[in-house]
Amino acid sequence: MTHNQPTVELRPANANDLAILGELLLDLYDAELPDSLRGADSQRQALLRYTLHANNFAGVRGRYVVSNQAGEIVGMAGIQFPNEPAPDRVPRGTLNMAVQLIGLKHTMHLLSTVAASMLMPAPKFNPDYAYIHGIVVRAQQRGQGYGAAIMQAVEQQLAAHKVAGAQLQVIVDNQQAAKLYERLGYRTVYRSPKWLDRVTIPNILMQKPLG
Repeated sequence: MTHNQPTVELRPANANDLAILGELLLDLYDAELPDSLRGADSQRQALLRYTLHANNFAGVRGRYVVSNQAGEIVGMAGIQFPNEPAPDRVPRGTLNMAVQLIGLKHTMHLLSTVAASMLMPAPKFNPDYAYIHGIVVRAQQRGQGYGAAIMQAVEQQLAAHKVAGAQLQVIVDNQQAAKLYERLGYRTVYRSPKWLDRVTIPNILMQKPLG
């Protein structure tokens, strides 16, 4: 832990965390893909909560809530351990639920963003590394060192499971996040093809060996 960095605690999320997870996922959408998920906050959060609790809370598994020393939830992280299946981010029924909650126009706009992301060829992930995703700090807690604290707590979790390394994807435009990960020892090993930048969401894959 670096000087003045806050102390955080990581714990697996559960069904009782749906409300805060919905808020944090919305923060993540608005920070990384602004304007992709339109509508009133309450409707957007309800849609995100649906994706979490569908299929017996499958969307909650692999997610962790992060609290500070005062017990306040300050962020969230997702961990996909090696050999674990990727989480189903769009469970059956999501499209119908989106139309009901945010309307057809906003749903079509969201689908266009999802379609653009699907055009991107998949990078070559290291099968021995865990995949970190969904890192977000609550909007009111940003700028206080929680991002670095969450990442280090995640790495401690991986080290306890003797995972060889960590990897994550970062949207190219999110330079603030990329610089944070670089300071923590992550290195870019892949960049999506630049010729696709105009039609999709360019991103990089960053990796860091552990231990």
